[in-house]
Amino acid sequence: MERLLLSRIFDAERDGEGWYFFSEVGPTDMITLERAKLEAALAASPMAGSNVASSIVREHLAKRAAGEPPSHDVELDLTTTSWEFIIQDIVRRSPTLECVSAVSSFACSRMRATVLAARSL
Repeated sequence: MERLLLSRIFDAERDGEGWYFFSEVGPTDMITLERAKLEAALAASPMAGSNVASSIVREHLAKRAAGEPPSHDVELDLTTTSWEFIIQDIVRRSPTLECVSAVSSFACSRMRATVLAARSL
């Protein structure tokens, strides 16, 4: 479940035995997934009830109105949580992983002028 969500929050590539998550514009907080893939990942997740990723998905699926037919795609709003909590769960469970580093840069090739307009009332 965690890898599925993280691979939609970020761009993802295999890196040897692991995964490399990155983004040129920043993490995504609204993601869309196929319901079947989401439910399969939830069922296959170990300790599904005790991690942030599974809790978010279970909560979202439970909010579907009673009697409403399930849609093919599910849109998850991750604005109420953060990818850092998903990563923290992974680090907390890992017997060998002690930390994860997140690197970000806010740089541009040219500063842009800021224009402020004021008007008298």
